[in-house]
Amino acid sequence: MALDICCGTGEQSIVYAQEGVIAYGIDISPDMIEMAETKHLRKGLTNVAFQTADAQNLPFQSSVFDCVSISLALHEIERPVRHRIIAEMTRVLKSNGVLVFTDFQTPLPDSLFSSFIKFVEFLVGHADLLRDFVEDGGLDGLLEESQLVVDRRGLVKRGHLVIIRARKT
Repeated sequence: MALDICCGTGEQSIVYAQEGVIAYGIDISPDMIEMAETKHLRKGLTNVAFQTADAQNLPFQSSVFDCVSISLALHEIERPVRHRIIAEMTRVLKSNGVLVFTDFQTPLPDSLFSSFIKFVEFLVGHADLLRDFVEDGGLDGLLEESQLVVDRRGLVKRGHLVIIRARKT
């Protein structure tokens, strides 16, 4: 079973389901969950479910998921909340499970696209949060503070995004 935290429109949860995995997606926004529900129903998938929930207080028992992921959300969240979300992710993860994190590489490469990312974050009111995410060491800093072991790390989108697979110590 897989859990996608801050799932937005449900794209990652749907990918899990298309691979035959029982998948759950949670997001704090009812509008995002509604979009995810519509998308998964159009695809006719029966092994994925979506729920409005706060990632700081996941509505699941401990140690139930084989995989827990979060994509492009932690940079939009205040520092103490980022740490609570990661603690919740590890709580619901089985002892031999994997955590998957995708977010902006820190620091961002010096490029026109990086300038565009910063501009968009400014427009949506997340410029200070992105700056704090970078100052906190990005995903690498968060995972180190959370005492998680990084198994794999890769860059995509010309080095603008980092994908990290980690596990509990």
